[in-house]
Amino acid sequence: MKALAKRRPAFELDEFEAVPATPDSVLLRIAGRWTREPGDCELVARSAGSSHTLDALPPLPASGDIWRAAFSATRTLVERDDVQFKLVPSHGRRVRLPRPASRSASAAAAPARERERFLALLESANERSDQLERALAAERELAEERLAALRSTGRKLAKARAHLEREIQNRTAAARASERRALDEVARLRGRVAQLEGIVGRLVVGVEEGEKRLAMAEERGSDLRVAIDRLPAGAVNVTAIRATLDARIERLMYLERQAKALRAAIHERMAGTPRDPGQEQLFDAPVGEQTPVPA
Repeated sequence: MKALAKRRPAFELDEFEAVPATPDSVLLRIAGRWTREPGDCELVARSAGSSHTLDALPPLPASGDIWRAAFSATRTLVERDDVQFKLVPSHGRRVRLPRPASRSASAAAAPARERERFLALLESANERSDQLERALAAERELAEERLAALRSTGRKLAKARAHLEREIQNRTAAARASERRALDEVARLRGRVAQLEGIVGRLVVGVEEGEKRLAMAEERGSDLRVAIDRLPAGAVNVTAIRATLDARIERLMYLERQAKALRAAIHERMAGTPRDPGQEQLFDAPVGEQTPVPA
């Protein structure tokens, strides 16, 4: 059978020494290597009937893979023979320590200076941390002010957007209403145009019929004039007949002028360039209400 491999210890101790600090206190310094990260460590002193957790000093700076720690204890506790020391990590098993080695005050002077230097560095770091916290508080206050300004701007933009949307809706509704009115007006004008076109058609037919009748009347008038001229000078009522005929002819000529004026008005209106206000009124008036011809 193969021999079981010996398990590597969780902590390899390099040094565990007691250095006098004051007449009544001792500084216990520990150095060594952990196989895994221990986290925060406590040093416990156990006797027959009691257990004491020693006060830890601020952690010392790491030197390579060497783990260092320092704890404060009373002189009487360290000098007792029945006291056992155990290192208790946050993660992992407890480690039993041997009796601490004693060290004179002169030999401990260098570590004391190192400790003072470390404490000075720690104080500087704390001061730097306070400065950073103050700067962070100022930045946080500035950020809150900027956030409040952004929120206020956002509310204003939301109000402006709502107003713009209402304005767009109102103008859209007004444009649609105007479009409906324009379409209604176009429909009305188309109806009016159709009505005028019917009136124009009737007027054209009436004018053509009137021109035909005028032509026939002129022809008959000419025939009558010739017949009257052939009558004897002493014929009865020839003068009266001639006067009546002349009046009829004058009326026919007036009707012919009216027909020409009406035709010209119709053509000008159809061309879209009416010039004579009288013709315009004559054209716009219904057929039954046109200017009467004198008898």
